[in-house]
Amino acid sequence: MRTRDGVMTGRLATRPPVGEARADWLRRYTAEHGLDPAQAYAYADSYSDRALLDAVGHPHAVDPDTRLLRHAVRRRWPVLHWGAHTATRWEALTVAAGGARGRGARAGNHRFPDGEEETP
Repeated sequence: MRTRDGVMTGRLATRPPVGEARADWLRRYTAEHGLDPAQAYAYADSYSDRALLDAVGHPHAVDPDTRLLRHAVRRRWPVLHWGAHTATRWEALTVAAGGARGRGARAGNHRFPDGEEETP
C-alpha cells in the first residue's frame, strides 16, 4: 500500500500478481516462511488462475468460468457456487424465491456448452 505523510492512500505500491506470477509468489512465500504449499488453500474463478490452484494442496474453483470448470472437474477439485450473481437466470430466480439451491456449495452434474456432461 502506498502511504502519504504516514497515512495509507488506498493505492497499491505494486501491481498485483496475475497468472503464473501468483503461483510463483506462493512458492516464494511458502519457501521463505517454512510453509508447506500442500497444506495451503486457494480459491479462484478464472482459468488464468489455474497455476495458483495447481500449486496448492486444497484448490477450489468458485463460480468458475467455463475453462476453469472443465479443469476443476477433470482434477476432481471442489466447485463452489457462492452467489446468485453468477448463476443462470433460472437458478437466480430459484434462489430469489427461496428455493433449495441457495448460497453455499452445490453438487450435481456440470454441463458444458458443447453438450459434454460430467458428474463430480
